[in-house]
Amino acid sequence: MSSQLKSIGEVVSETWELYRQRAVPILLVLLLTSVLVIGVVCIFGVLLALGLGGAEVLSSHLEPGRISPLALILALSAFLIIFPLIFWSQAATLAVTVNNNLGIMEALKAGWKYLVPLGWVGTFYMGIVMTGTMLFLVPGVFLGLSMSLCFYALIDDDRRGMDALLASQHYVRGHWWNTFGKFFLVWLISMGVSLVPVIGQLLSFVFTPFLLLYMVIVYRDLKEAAGEVDLHSGPRRLWTLMATAGILLPLLGLVGAMVTLGPQLPDLIRQVQEGKLPELQLSQPHKVQQKPGRVGSVSAPVVRRLSSVDGTLVWRDPAGDTGNPLLDITEVAAQKSGKQLVLSVATARSLAEYFAAGDPGTFDPLISFYLDTDVNRETGVDPLAGAGRSGYDVILDVLLEPGSNLTASEMVQVSMYRQEGQQRKSLGTLDTAEVTVSGKRITIRVPSALVHAEGGEALRICYREAGQQQGSGLAKDQLLPLKIRKE
Repeated sequence: MSSQLKSIGEVVSETWELYRQRAVPILLVLLLTSVLVIGVVCIFGVLLALGLGGAEVLSSHLEPGRISPLALILALSAFLIIFPLIFWSQAATLAVTVNNNLGIMEALKAGWKYLVPLGWVGTFYMGIVMTGTMLFLVPGVFLGLSMSLCFYALIDDDRRGMDALLASQHYVRGHWWNTFGKFFLVWLISMGVSLVPVIGQLLSFVFTPFLLLYMVIVYRDLKEAAGEVDLHSGPRRLWTLMATAGILLPLLGLVGAMVTLGPQLPDLIRQVQEGKLPELQLSQPHKVQQKPGRVGSVSAPVVRRLSSVDGTLVWRDPAGDTGNPLLDITEVAAQKSGKQLVLSVATARSLAEYFAAGDPGTFDPLISFYLDTDVNRETGVDPLAGAGRSGYDVILDVLLEPGSNLTASEMVQVSMYRQEGQQRKSLGTLDTAEVTVSGKRITIRVPSALVHAEGGEALRICYREAGQQQGSGLAKDQLLPLKIRKE
């Protein structure tokens, strides 16, 4: 037994020698398992789309705030299949790294052998670190490093469950700062390699075997210095309790959040899917007298009817409420004009700036219009899923697609859908001849036959600003006086 640890230079030198011998099989195992996992994900995605009736129908099952039960069940099934494959990939990679005698096929088989033990060790490790982190962070950092070599104890010494974590802790004891320094150095190198322009990801992939072998050398050096270890002495029950607490407390917190925030869950899910910060309401809100046109601290779109122009509505939308200033909407209007529904959108800055800055082949959603053609709230979709804004039968999504060889009108795509039950039925894309772009304004002329508007006195309409960061982005709906007849 030796109490003297190897220097960083000795560890790097020894790792390099191993890297020259073992890099290829480690990289091949990494590549094969990653390709398999990604392939299964893609295949399952295709089968999911086909099973639900195609990509268009699949999108209707995954609309913000209204994920269908069928899509949720299939997603959970995919998780139960893919998650074990990820553990298998990690176990196989660790096996071929630790055992120099394993070939590629032997490592893939060993991955299945260590799949369940690796899952248990990983679960215990995360539970203990979680509990330590809740105890003012520092214990979590300390325990996270002390027990981080548990996976190598599992593969190299066949220590299972809590034994693997206690072995790692025993080996690091008395050498925490030395181990931290060695790990910090290789972490800096790994970060630097990944930040290399253009080929950073490739270099990071090639560097992975070096990182894994480096950890093996550090682990074996610590084990040799520590000598024999008695894992049955010490507060074993305490660690088990901490692991259990770290596993159960987040689950209990999730259950508590679901009970407390249950009525708000549909809106929270929608906001998360749109990349917005959920606005939680943890207690009964106090009634606060607010000025007209304000919702909380964010100005709401103000709508007014132009009395001098028959059948015209104009929404004034506050500026500065989007993440992309080039797509900030300031005004939206709807007007009946002959047998057409004319919609116009004005932005804070010239649209030419957006088209010049955008990359060809990409697109950004700008706005969605919701039309209630039969003025019946019992039919159609609810954009906010549970907020009482149901009844919209026709949806128009306006997307901007920059293109170097396209005209301004061609860079505006208007996709139309009719809501039938829980599914969207595509009505096609509006002809670019019906779209006009001038300065800061886009004008869209929608033929009555295309939106299947019912004859009557009014059409209920609202819109949703795609890039709005605060609130729901859904404007107040209004009845537009018009008589759009089917052609």
